[in-house]
Formats: sequence, C-alpha cells, structure tokens
Amino acid sequence: MTTLVWHDVRGRSMWPLEAPLQAGVAVVATNDLQPGDIVAFIAGHAPVLWVHRVVRVEFDAVITRGDTNGYDDPPVPFSAILGRVAAVRWGPWTLPLADRGPLARWQRRAGQAWAQLAPGLRRRFARQKTRGSGT
Repeated sequence: MTTLVWHDVRGRSMWPLEAPLQAGVAVVATNDLQPGDIVAFIAGHAPVLWVHRVVRVEFDAVITRGDTNGYDDPPVPFSAILGRVAAVRWGPWTLPLADRGPLARWQRRAGQAWAQLAPGLRRRFARQKTRGSGT
C-alpha cells in the first residue's frame, strides 16, 4: 500500500476540482511519469505547491499545465516534483486516481480530453459571470 501525503490545494487551474481540496501525493520515480498524470511540485520564488497535469516528459523535466489554463507552465525540473497525485479529497468525498492498468489509462485520457475543453469553458463562464454582475 502506498503512503499518501495530503496537501491543501487552492486555485482554479484544475477546475472543476475547485479549491479548497486536498491532494494525496504518492512519491514515484520520475521515469514513471506519463502525459495525463497529475503531479504536485514546488515552484516560484516563494515556494508554492502546484498541482497540474503532465503534458509531456522531457529529458530532465516535465511540462505541465493547469487544465483550465491556455498555456503550458515553464519546465518543472524533476527535483521539484513531490510526486503523482494518487487521490483527491473534495469535501466528504475521496476520489482515488489509478496509476497503472486500464483504469489509469482511461483516467489519463479523460483528463487530457477535459484539459482540451476546460480553458474555453472557463472563459465562457467568466464572460457570463461578468455579464450577470451588472457591470
């Protein structure tokens, strides 16, 4: 059984997994990371925890993107990666994320498909919210 380290996550880049939520992170070998995985990493001048989806794996880094962002993040060095998100706690619910096998492949594909749709939906909802606010 894999031990998970739970981290509080904030932000909207992985909507609909809207904050606040907790991500259960499992330590994994970097050569086990695949496009579609969700990883936790530390980035920025003031170290901040990020949880984004792997777009591609390079020689010494991964390229990630928040599902609702329209752009890739700068390369994340392997040394900054805490691990793969293996479960998400959202209120009273815990959603496990598979790491191997057919379910894992399905979850990665579903996540990648969502990541293609989400930026446009986020923009659309933002426009509707602006119109509905009376401003």
